[in-house]
Amino acid sequence: MEHITDSLKTFLKAQNELIKQLALAGYQPDPIANRASLELLTQTYVTTAPSLDLTKKISYKDIPLKIYHPEHEKNLPVFLYLHGGGHMSGSIDVYDKILTKLAFHTGNIVVAVDYKLAPEHPFPSGLNDCKLILKNMWNILNQEGINFEKSLTLGGDSAGGALSSTICHTELVELVDKLVLIYPSLDYTLSCDSIKDLGKNYLLETHYIKWLFDNYFQNNENRYDESPLFRNIPENYPDTLIITAGFDPLKSEGIKYFEKLEKAKIDVKHIHFPGMIHAFLNLENLVKNQCDKLYNDIGLFLKES
Repeated sequence: MEHITDSLKTFLKAQNELIKQLALAGYQPDPIANRASLELLTQTYVTTAPSLDLTKKISYKDIPLKIYHPEHEKNLPVFLYLHGGGHMSGSIDVYDKILTKLAFHTGNIVVAVDYKLAPEHPFPSGLNDCKLILKNMWNILNQEGINFEKSLTLGGDSAGGALSSTICHTELVELVDKLVLIYPSLDYTLSCDSIKDLGKNYLLETHYIKWLFDNYFQNNENRYDESPLFRNIPENYPDTLIITAGFDPLKSEGIKYFEKLEKAKIDVKHIHFPGMIHAFLNLENLVKNQCDKLYNDIGLFLKES
């Protein structure tokens, strides 16, 4: 039986008490506070990052991007990364240290996208931004004079995993060599077991996820049809790494997606982090060993032929 890692117990106790007090005060979530909360959480617990050879902020068609190049004189493979935040929060700046570590540990050029966020820009605005960048990736890098190898990994955490997997269910899958899904959101219907079993007291709560999805889908979209978990798997779906966490309400959908890809004969690997909660990568100072392992696991996966 899994147990919450000791270093997270005090954190969760404080979080749950705060949630309780806010509920008693009649607090209703709002987008601005939601964004500030993720930013504060990440700034508090992700406080160091290695130096990189080259980092560069650019934009393409008014979509902000940032390039993280570990060795700018070398032609390195590219990792197009889509940050998490429930389609409503997160940014390149919030994720800056995480993106730096990702480039450092994988030896890939990380390109991060500041895609549009709900509720100001509901589905499919952010998804379309990510698709546009993927389609034009090589042109963008050439225009910026970046040395690169024409090998592309797509990936992200949480909502970024949702966007990444959704893209791989479109014709753009042919542009993707590998896929990395870090505790991904794959079921917009909230129907998997762990949503019910772990949807309270573990940071990411079911009522909050529903609020995120209600802000993301504003035009009566069929959430079942938009869920990667329920879509058919293309024959050319890329080699995939799926990472799940033991006390994440999204755990079941990650495991089910792994099983679905495996059944479809896709080369897929599943790495489970027992005792961890959703977004533990944003809590690095509390669970440094696990975060180090996650970066290293991704690096090893990307080096596999």
